[in-house]
Amino acid sequence: MNPITEVLRRDAVYFITALSLVNSAAVTLIYRKRASNIILGFVLVFALLSQMMHSGRSGLMAALLGMVISGSVGLFLYLRGYLGAGDMKLLVAVGTLLGPVRIIYAMLIAGGTLMLVDVISLSWNTRRSGGTIVAVGSHMNLANLRPPFLRIPSGVAVVLGTNLSVGLFFLWR
Repeated sequence: MNPITEVLRRDAVYFITALSLVNSAAVTLIYRKRASNIILGFVLVFALLSQMMHSGRSGLMAALLGMVISGSVGLFLYLRGYLGAGDMKLLVAVGTLLGPVRIIYAMLIAGGTLMLVDVISLSWNTRRSGGTIVAVGSHMNLANLRPPFLRIPSGVAVVLGTNLSVGLFFLWR
């Protein structure tokens, strides 16, 4: 077999397996409102094994560095109340899967997605109520302020960022 087709076949298997595991975690997040520990365990084990098989010791170190980076960001966001425990576990598993560079892209895409949904929701809610987006001083009425009505789980945004960062990586190679 041609070495180029062997590499492409291995990358395609990695790509399909990684995205199917991560997307199944998103489905359980949407329908059960919690991340399945079994699926996240599979993602973590698959990430460690595939990184080690693909690049040896340096791949294992990259996976562990991605785990540390995403775990530290996830722990900070969890302690601040922005992420739930399942979202944090998903972020750690995805960080192990993606490595230190692509997890940064995934977190930026996830944060941008959450910010965009909140801004669209806030502007639509403000337009519907006829108020202003920011009220200060004596004009501020706290009784009328409501959180945005349109919410997506943080884990779904993390999965979207993972899908885009993995897909863009394979397209731009």
